[in-house]
Amino acid sequence: DSPACALRDASLLNPLLGVKSEVQRSLRQLRDLYVQLPAEARERFEVRVYNSLPAMSSYRVDDIVIGGCNFHDSSAIDGPQFRTATVGSVLGERLEQEHRRVWDHPQTRKVDFNQPAAGLLS
Repeated sequence: DSPACALRDASLLNPLLGVKSEVQRSLRQLRDLYVQLPAEARERFEVRVYNSLPAMSSYRVDDIVIGGCNFHDSSAIDGPQFRTATVGSVLGERLEQEHRRVWDHPQTRKVDFNQPAAGLLS
C-alpha cells in the first residue's frame, strides 16, 4: 500500500499496468520459486519490499548487481538492463551502496514465504 505505487503508476503512462498488482504478481512468482528450492537454498533466498521510488531497480546475486532504469514510460524489467560487479566497479559499488540503503531502511519489510500472505500476496 505504498504511496510510491501511485507515483510510479502515474509515471508509467500506461493505465493497464498497475504497480501494486505487478509487485503482488512478482511476489507470488517468487513464492512459487521459493517452495521449489532445497532447504539450504531457501535460507539464502531473501526478498524485501520497500516504500520508496528508486531511480533504478537493482537485484543482487552474490557479488553481482543487475540493474535497470525506471524510465517514465516503462518498467525497469521491460527496458535495458545491465550486470556489473559490486567490487572493483564504481557503478557496481554505488549500486551496492544504494541497494544496501534501501535494503536496510527501517520501513523495508522482509517477505517471509513461510508465513501466511499477511496482505503482501493478496
